[in-house]
Amino acid sequence: MNKAIYKIFACLLLVCSAQVFGEPLRITTTQISPKEALSTKKYKHLAATSPGHYKTLIFFEEAKEGEPYSITIDRTALKELKIPGVKVMHWLYIGAGLHQLDGMKAPFYILSSRGYLPGESVVVEVKNYDETFKHSFKCIPYPIEKSSKEDSAVIRVELVDLRGGIYKVSFDGFKEGEEVRTISFSEGEEIRGSTKIMPGAATYLMPAVEGKNGGMEIFTVQRSNGEKLTIGFPWGINLLPSLEYSSRPKAYSNFIN
Repeated sequence: MNKAIYKIFACLLLVCSAQVFGEPLRITTTQISPKEALSTKKYKHLAATSPGHYKTLIFFEEAKEGEPYSITIDRTALKELKIPGVKVMHWLYIGAGLHQLDGMKAPFYILSSRGYLPGESVVVEVKNYDETFKHSFKCIPYPIEKSSKEDSAVIRVELVDLRGGIYKVSFDGFKEGEEVRTISFSEGEEIRGSTKIMPGAATYLMPAVEGKNGGMEIFTVQRSNGEKLTIGFPWGINLLPSLEYSSRPKAYSNFIN
């Protein structure tokens, strides 16, 4: 009898220990392009969700069945324009907002680029129901970037001031000390420059042109090895179509080879 009671007590202790010392929730992310959604086997089931749009997959690793989680998306770039709906919150459960697919490491939430501006950054915050877990991070749902075909170098563009029309261009993966030439071309105006790549290197652009309400910026980086990385993005009123939820985005990261 004592042995049976001991076994029951041991089992109860094991169950309680699993609940108390179980793996904590972890949030990880990955972003897939429209092309990847169509061509990569494990993402093929996502191609029909917001077709033609970028998708940021937010994984809820070690999420518990039946436990609610909240996700808040804060569109800080739009706050100064007093546009409604710049901060939204959703309640999620596994199977209700949190998707599960074979071959995927954990349940995930899909943040589509639909309705977001090219280069617009947002702050995402995840909480559990009693707020004992909180995690926040910044991401760009609709990225503007161009990767090198020679090495790991990437240029990325972020809209940092919507009203002022200021963009930040980051140089990631470049060799430290590499000297590059830059050409900014916007609606007939051209500005040339040069910079030496150092850790955290970035440059800022203001593509607005006097007498124009909007247009396209074409930015080129000419590297020391002869490679050219060219990227384009809209500014001013040319951004507005992207705010329409029904719009289909242009792949600004790929429209120039």
